[in-house]
Amino acid sequence: MKKLERRINKYDYERLEALCATPGKEEEAYLLADVLKRVKSSLLVAHNSTPPQVVTMNSRVLVQNLRTKQRIEVTLVFPDEADEIENKISILEPLGVALLGYGIGETVQYATPAGSVWMKIERVCYQPETAGNYTM
Repeated sequence: MKKLERRINKYDYERLEALCATPGKEEEAYLLADVLKRVKSSLLVAHNSTPPQVVTMNSRVLVQNLRTKQRIEVTLVFPDEADEIENKISILEPLGVALLGYGIGETVQYATPAGSVWMKIERVCYQPETAGNYTM
């Protein structure tokens, strides 16, 4: 399988760096360290030239579980905005950090207690940067 390159816009990068630098709950420390590691190894792009097919913070995305074929539409948000009922998933959740920076047609993998899950990004239904909202 081809190695995917994560693309993150500079605005999201700065906000995620700030989130990781903020003292938080002890149980979040490992998750924050993982987010920071992934963010730092990403290709940075200007926020106003973010490719429209790439998942950014506050993007609404349709993904499909490749094993179960189930589709779900989720919005990638910061931890304080997460809402399970509205399918708003935190960047600190395994699926959230797996999606950030990848695009339509790409397959991402994340670990769960039951094993690895593979999700295909089928559509970016909404991306703030494409809508001209660079500060969302």
